[in-house]
Amino acid sequence: MTSMLSRIIGEIANVADPTLRLATAVDKSSLASARKALKKGADPNHRDSEGRTLLMVAAFNRNLDLVKLLAEAGADLNVVSEFGNTAMDVASETGDTDIIFYLLGHGAERAEKITAGRAASRPEAAPDSTPAPADPADRPPPSETRPEPVETADTDGRDDSNRATTPPADAAASDSADERIQAAESRAAAEERLRAEIAGRRRAEADLEALRKRDDGAETDQAGLLEAEIEARKAVEKELAAQRDEVEALTKEFEQQLDKELAEFETAETELADQRDRFRDMASSYREQLEQETEQRQKLEDELETLKRKRALAAKSKMAPARKNKGTINPALVLAMFALAIGVAWVLTIDGVPFLSQFTQMPETDDTPLAPSDEPDENIAEAQRILTYLGYKPGPADGVPGNRTRAALRAFQADVGLAQTGEVNQTVLARLKAAAHRQRSR
Repeated sequence: MTSMLSRIIGEIANVADPTLRLATAVDKSSLASARKALKKGADPNHRDSEGRTLLMVAAFNRNLDLVKLLAEAGADLNVVSEFGNTAMDVASETGDTDIIFYLLGHGAERAEKITAGRAASRPEAAPDSTPAPADPADRPPPSETRPEPVETADTDGRDDSNRATTPPADAAASDSADERIQAAESRAAAEERLRAEIAGRRRAEADLEALRKRDDGAETDQAGLLEAEIEARKAVEKELAAQRDEVEALTKEFEQQLDKELAEFETAETELADQRDRFRDMASSYREQLEQETEQRQKLEDELETLKRKRALAAKSKMAPARKNKGTINPALVLAMFALAIGVAWVLTIDGVPFLSQFTQMPETDDTPLAPSDEPDENIAEAQRILTYLGYKPGPADGVPGNRTRAALRAFQADVGLAQTGEVNQTVLARLKAAAHRQRSR
């Protein structure tokens, strides 16, 4: 195709300049340049020496836009080149279905169909009127009259009797017979060649007709297949469009549902955050109040411990002042303890904080050890478990207060400001539960 284009350019080298620019634009597949050249008067039907057109070049380059431009500019779609090709044949060789459909829609045809149509419209050939060569027997006999021999003389006047003499009339007759024989032989050979050419042409026409019929059938089948494929593609596109609409509707519905759920979730999250803040404020207030009550209770317990010691000393010494002090208790102290008990009971019965009850059980009388030192006890085991939870390492929770348990208790009592006795009583157990509660609520 490059050599074909070179021949086209060579053919139009002496043509007007717009046609040369049009050929160059078609070669480079430049639609804008081709449109400018056509506006300036370029010939869209220019052909090279072998009859190929610029439309064939555009079809070979598979450029549908250039094919449309040349066709709209007046290019002949059914030009047959010397090689027996049309623009439709070139498009069929490249396999570009878009160009094929466009050419078919504008009346383009294959070269074989065009050639068959021209042969059918051509008149019957006239019978061969070439005269048959004459029979050598019919030719007239050579003349028997012979001219006299002519003597030739030497230029210097001498008689030359040895010089040969030629009879002119007999030589002319002999030459005429040879020419007639050669002409007859040439004519016979020409007739033989003509008969062979006619037979070959008839065979070629028969083969061409068979090929035309086969191509017509193949073209019909291909057109049917293309139509079926187009219909199937349309059905698939219709189904895809329906599925796309369904997906879009489902997507929109899902987005609306998601927006609704997100709004509800944000509302619930806001309410939960408000409740959490209120609960934290309440818990902080209860914790502060509990700490204040615990400190007051500790002070009262310290005072009771002092009174108990004084009473024990009075009992040992059996001193009268001691017995007198033993029977008299400070009324203010009794009232303070009674008020403290009422406050603790009020805290423990507040609605909304029932969980504080298991950590705020206070002793009602004294802080004596809950069990002998060598006997297992559930309260001591509970204290050991709480100490382990708080990280004091009291050892196994076996209910027996060993050395490790006492060391852990003394460490805890030192941290909370209690007397470092290393023993478990109601006060220590209550402080352990309160500390465990604070640890869990963090």
